[in-house]
Amino acid sequence: MHLLNLRGEKIKLFPLALGLYSAGGAYQAEDRLAPDQLLPLVEAAIKMGVNYIDTAAVYGHSIGDNERCLGKVLSSLARAGKFNERNIVIGTKCGLEFSVEGARVKNSRTDIASSAQKSSLNLNVNHLGVLWLHRRDVETRVEEIAETFADLIQKGIAANVGLSEVGVETAEKFKRALAVRGLADRFVGIQGEFSIVNRHEQCLVDYCKDNNLVFFAYGTLVHGYLTDPSYAAKSFGGIRGIFFPQLTEENRQKNLIFLHKLAEFAKSKGCTVPQLCLAWAMAQGVFPLIGTTKVAHLEENLKSLQIKLTAEDLAEIEHIRVKFPVYGERGSKKLAELAPEVYSLKFLEVGQVFPDQSIC
Repeated sequence: MHLLNLRGEKIKLFPLALGLYSAGGAYQAEDRLAPDQLLPLVEAAIKMGVNYIDTAAVYGHSIGDNERCLGKVLSSLARAGKFNERNIVIGTKCGLEFSVEGARVKNSRTDIASSAQKSSLNLNVNHLGVLWLHRRDVETRVEEIAETFADLIQKGIAANVGLSEVGVETAEKFKRALAVRGLADRFVGIQGEFSIVNRHEQCLVDYCKDNNLVFFAYGTLVHGYLTDPSYAAKSFGGIRGIFFPQLTEENRQKNLIFLHKLAEFAKSKGCTVPQLCLAWAMAQGVFPLIGTTKVAHLEENLKSLQIKLTAEDLAEIEHIRVKFPVYGERGSKKLAELAPEVYSLKFLEVGQVFPDQSIC
């Protein structure tokens, strides 16, 4: 069970969250959902019990696009009595911008404060349930970033704060800096990539467990690849094959061997591959963000809650991963440059420990 502090009250998070990365058209423009298309997805998620929804200033075809889209949806649901900020947490991210020149990390006080205020207006909420630092600029002191976030908490703009794709050392400095302002309890979690295939951030998962934080896991289905093998065998459009080397045409075909074996095991458990992967993630104690654009897929994914994996099941999944390794790095050089603290991490095999935790 994961708990979040919301205006001084602890709320129990539903085991799965709705992430809007793909709904913003991140993978390919045609996937972008307009407000009338996003409405049924968000409404269905809330009706099924989901009480954390995740977006970012950079999601969509322009800065704030997906936030504004979600804001219109939330306003519509609020008027219908189906959305209330007191029990549904809305999270968004700041500190990263995209332009025709590429991505740029911007962590100055002015940039973060301005982004947070714009996000609050875009989402049409009284406060941001969780404000995340999307990526860290290593040239900006962690303590300065924490002070800016602390100011936003005290001004009522953000209820809680978190970090995305940072190392343990940064997380610890951030927590200590917030503690100086008496706000350590408002640091609620870390976002990072985590799946059966990609477990480079295991040390961050462990750090969260040890420090009463929640690890918000994205990429649990490896950007849509861990699904039915017949679908995964098709050519992926958009950015998948460009930014995620595991999904290039050559590597996707090689990785089908692993996927077929995983599908066979999923079938033996009476579930789909996505359901198995989400059940596995929850068994690791992380909080998966489901990134989908379709209500049917959301419903399918939520059935993972009914799957109980035994120690023998988990061992078999590990056996499949080891015997049929996945080809390709998890992210491109461009992505690695935006998050050097975590892309330097090596895969932690079972039984291994990091000789120096600072490398996390």
